[in-house]
Amino acid sequence: MKQFKLTLVLLSIIFYSYSQGDFKAGAEKMKSLVEAENYREAMQYGDKLIGEGVKEGYEKYAGQVYLYRGIAKFNFEIFDDAIVDLKQGVAFNKTLTEAYYYIAEIYYDLSSYSMALENVIYFLEQHPDDTKGLALKSRCLLELGEPMAAKIIIQKAIALVSSDPELYYVRASVNRALGEDDKACKDAKISYKFGYEDAKGLVDSYCGNSEDGTKTQK
Repeated sequence: MKQFKLTLVLLSIIFYSYSQGDFKAGAEKMKSLVEAENYREAMQYGDKLIGEGVKEGYEKYAGQVYLYRGIAKFNFEIFDDAIVDLKQGVAFNKTLTEAYYYIAEIYYDLSSYSMALENVIYFLEQHPDDTKGLALKSRCLLELGEPMAAKIIIQKAIALVSSDPELYYVRASVNRALGEDDKACKDAKISYKFGYEDAKGLVDSYCGNSEDGTKTQK
């Protein structure tokens, strides 16, 4: 009888380890799909894994599945559902703090700048030198009418990574809000020269037709 019980315990351990291993592999596959920007397949695969249910002991990997499905939904602009998934991911696995960055981006896109700032601040508490997070915080502060505070944050980001064109794009907008049009024009031009196509509109707006990087006087 004791041998029979021992066999059952061993079988349970083997089954549990195998099932958990499958869920771990599933989470890793979802990460690969998201990194490859195959968001539709990531959502479909996430649906399959979540449909199988989350058992005790699987929470770590379940959190990753929800996180990556949330990121996929974010990229499809399915914002409300993405927030639900991202929050569920953190609920299962509190180490997945990158979820707060995507939640902040969603709130920013929805013009809920205070909520965006709250979430990106929490993200930056865990990742203080993340330049994407710093840029988003700067954008939030600018929208909330605090351009000087926004300037301090974006300066820190550029000091960390001086080759990211998006950072100069953000600083161009901040400088314009501060009335520093010459600096805004120069930053817009740097961003565009570095390959950030969205900066073309800022160059046209801030620089006019001058050749020396300053806005033409009309």
